[in-house]
Amino acid sequence: MADNNDDQYLDELLNSLRSSNSDGNEDLDNQDSESNKSRQSDAEDNEAAEDGSNEEQDDFLNGCLEIETIYSPQDLLAVINDIEQGAGRKRLIHWGPRTLDIDILLYDQEMIMEDTLKVPHVEMAKRAFVLEPLAEIAPYAYHPGYHKTIIELLEILQNKKD
Repeated sequence: MADNNDDQYLDELLNSLRSSNSDGNEDLDNQDSESNKSRQSDAEDNEAAEDGSNEEQDDFLNGCLEIETIYSPQDLLAVINDIEQGAGRKRLIHWGPRTLDIDILLYDQEMIMEDTLKVPHVEMAKRAFVLEPLAEIAPYAYHPGYHKTIIELLEILQNKKD
């Protein structure tokens, strides 16, 4: 289980997204905290998961954030890529070890299948380490591809393990 210091990573990420969301926009800079809608799960320690990579990977922290943004999915991806790069992420091996990995799991009810962006995240329904923290903050969020809620997807995945 993660300690409270691990939650600082999600807090810092959320603050980075908030500041990126409000760069140069005075109206957003002046919003009070109630109108700045976001939720975050606890950060959880996870053992390196089998994710299709043949690379040995260290254990990692995982968590989910829900944010309200003015960015389109493609613009949000660009902001996320900047945050990852600022944290020292290098994209050397697909599904390989990385300093920071931020994914857009869902974006409203949109389904986006572009070369550089796929929403909902194509592997999320197969990964407990994604569904568990997402269910913590958005159990009834709807996956438009599977036509199921996050809690339903998690239950299906857990039943497959049994």
